[in-house]
Amino acid sequence: MTIQGFALPFSEEITIPIGVSIPTAGNYKIGIAAVDGMFTNTPVFLADLLLNTVTDITNQPYSFYAEANEINNRFVLQFTNTLLSNTDFIADFNEVVVENNPLRITSSRELIKEIEIYDVLGRKLFEKKNINALQVEGSSLIPTNNLILIKVKLNSNKTIVKKTLF
Repeated sequence: MTIQGFALPFSEEITIPIGVSIPTAGNYKIGIAAVDGMFTNTPVFLADLLLNTVTDITNQPYSFYAEANEINNRFVLQFTNTLLSNTDFIADFNEVVVENNPLRITSSRELIKEIEIYDVLGRKLFEKKNINALQVEGSSLIPTNNLILIKVKLNSNKTIVKKTLF
């Protein structure tokens, strides 16, 4: 994949959606082979919208796991680390709490619509839809004492991602 150019003037607020075609399930990397011109001193970040992470790929590629598929809405190139920015911060008093043993996800105010649980490689470990409750248990998961990412979608379609050791 090659990105050849941008319209001038360049702005650090530019974002570039990245589509990838994954031929087989497995681990993959997205990185930068070479830069020139004004980008030699500009950090480049890759946002993984599925895992809600932003990684500086200027010097090191981003590793991820994906199933065989055409993925057009997971990755975005950007030139600022937006996870560190809170200029548009809005207070939200709905708290989502994760408890271990057994794994239990609780929303304090809004009903949970669905949950997805991933390991750090992006592999989906558990999924439950049409929950419509304030609390749900991931009873079929076996504890491995590893970091997991829990993507909670509320009935308002707001998505919250929590990390925990389980």
